[in-house]
Amino acid sequence: MNSRFGKRCLVFLLMLQMVQFMYAQSLDKTRVTVVMDNITIEQFLDEVERQTKIEFIYNADEVRNLPRISVNEKNAVTRTVLVKVLSRLGCEFNEKNGIVAVKPQKKESKRTTIKGIVLDEKREPVIGAQVRVLGTKLVTVTDIDGAFTFDQSVPENARVQVTYIGMRTAVASAKGNLVINMEPDTKMLSEVVVTGYQQLDRRHLTSSVTSKDMSELDIPGVSDLSKMLEGKIPDLVALTGSGEVNATSRIRIRGTSTLVGNREPLWVLDGIILTDPVNLSSDVLNDPDYVNRIGNAIAGINPQDIQRIDVLKDASATALYGTRAANGVIVITTKSGHEGKPIVSYSGKVTARKRPYYSDKKINLMSSAERVELSQYLAEAHYAYPQTMSKIGYEEALRQLYAGEIGRDEFNAQVEKMKMENTDWFDLLCRNSFSQDHSLSISGGSEKVRYYTSLGVTDTQDVIKNNLNRRYTGMVKINYNLTNKLKAEFNISGNLSDRKYKSINAIDYAYNTNRVIPAFNENGTYYKFPKYNNSNSLYGYYGYNILNELENNDIDQRGNTMIATASLRYQVNDNLFFNGVFSANTSNVDIETWWGEESYYIASQRGAEVDETPKSTSYLPYGGELSVNKKRTIGWTSRLQANYNKYFGEGKKYNVNLAGGFEASSSHYTGDDYTQRGYYKDRGRTFATHRYPARMRTTGRG
Repeated sequence: MNSRFGKRCLVFLLMLQMVQFMYAQSLDKTRVTVVMDNITIEQFLDEVERQTKIEFIYNADEVRNLPRISVNEKNAVTRTVLVKVLSRLGCEFNEKNGIVAVKPQKKESKRTTIKGIVLDEKREPVIGAQVRVLGTKLVTVTDIDGAFTFDQSVPENARVQVTYIGMRTAVASAKGNLVINMEPDTKMLSEVVVTGYQQLDRRHLTSSVTSKDMSELDIPGVSDLSKMLEGKIPDLVALTGSGEVNATSRIRIRGTSTLVGNREPLWVLDGIILTDPVNLSSDVLNDPDYVNRIGNAIAGINPQDIQRIDVLKDASATALYGTRAANGVIVITTKSGHEGKPIVSYSGKVTARKRPYYSDKKINLMSSAERVELSQYLAEAHYAYPQTMSKIGYEEALRQLYAGEIGRDEFNAQVEKMKMENTDWFDLLCRNSFSQDHSLSISGGSEKVRYYTSLGVTDTQDVIKNNLNRRYTGMVKINYNLTNKLKAEFNISGNLSDRKYKSINAIDYAYNTNRVIPAFNENGTYYKFPKYNNSNSLYGYYGYNILNELENNDIDQRGNTMIATASLRYQVNDNLFFNGVFSANTSNVDIETWWGEESYYIASQRGAEVDETPKSTSYLPYGGELSVNKKRTIGWTSRLQANYNKYFGEGKKYNVNLAGGFEASSSHYTGDDYTQRGYYKDRGRTFATHRYPARMRTTGRG
């Protein structure tokens, strides 16, 4: 029974293989005649199937839109007819087990690679521009030469899109070696105003606001933002009371307000109000010399980290920030990361400053001979010198002649020597200087996370000897898209500064001092103004030499600031969003002022020269003086805000912009201000053991 069943199965399989073989050969052994005009592929296949009994299968949706054809084949082999007709229609067929499957051929588009260069309006490379192949996921950024390359194949008719902050988006066809020129998007900058709380459309703004991209403000050799604003913002004046590199310009917007004692504008960094490093008292609040050297709220900001600046100049600023904004508001927006590969940017500047020379055209000062001739003319005219004028030079020699202290020959010899003196105070007090400014930043990210980080080093040397200003800055900014509607931002920035300068203005001294006066005696010691027992004299009872004063005076100012900000934004819809911000800041400023025991100031405190016995009632019988001023600031700001902005009406010409929220802030200042006498800086920073009166004052405010 089992043997008979197995034989029957074997016979069935052999018959099936024979049938399959017959069908497999049917396309080559059968012939067809098809003479038909304007027919569809379906009609053609039905006719072939009717004549040959061969089964055709196909997807009706795939062949429905193929063009109609005309066929004129008589008694031709079936396979030849199928190849000829179906190839004309862009179709292919596959024969298996006596069944013929027909389907359209897959069209493989031609693909190519892309490379090119991106240039700005000045035909200079645009570094870090984002280049995207439209319709694909291919994205890259331009290198230091503005060049880009896509090694992957892209569709033949592809188009590339180039975007860059502050530039108009450019689109080009991906053919050949591309040269893409980008133009500044001044419209984007001018149409949007950043107030610190909102971004407003300038077309619907009635207040006076000036917006500037940082590229418009950058000045070679200048690392202080306040100095960059001079002459760039209408109604803004930057006043510099001193030519020292440590001096910070005083900013005045539309004059001076009398609502508050401080005349400085309010500085806002990424929506957070900045505080001055030192809480100034009313007696020094508007003292130019003091304020210029202490610095303002933005003295530690690296200009290379700034994207744009908006200046609010009228009542709208007061409406937003209260009376603190009576002198105007300057809003600073820092750079953010971009989507794409990391971009490393370096900016370096080396600045050479030439000291003043008497030969400079702008310096019209008398030589020694000219100064003596002027004194001779005044003496002949019987000019009465003021009592406060020190009797030195020709005037002192003439007094000695009239008093009989010297004879005519000695007088004439002194006068001839004076004419040849020509002391070069600019050479003694100044130098040619070199300053450096370096900034390194890295930015990049993905669709969800973008980052920007930077480091900056500034070493500014003054033409005044021994004056310098060093600053180190750092910043990290991260933008994170938690969801399509929820976004977070974290920003940490800080700076360290070290300033060294003198209490004496050496430049003023050089401009106003008689060149007849020597700096040194014949034996190489310092020449000092003669002492007079006249309290009205310029230098009074004690000898004075500016070189000696500069050797015995130093001001060392060190500071550091740290600001950390976190914000969370929830976009409900296109018109409404909620924003929460928290920021904390801390700053420290230490100022040490030293006067040496050989200085004129200490001599006046001691009541005697350094080589004389001090008075019994002297406040400072031994050593010098050290004054220390330490300030500590801790502050925070917290804000919850809602913004609604909607355009409506024909042409979107109507706009409703509403903002509301709550803000709380606090600043706590503490400080120590004291003076210690009997100080020996050159003896290991020690103090004399002699007891003497001292002054000490500690202040604090919350």
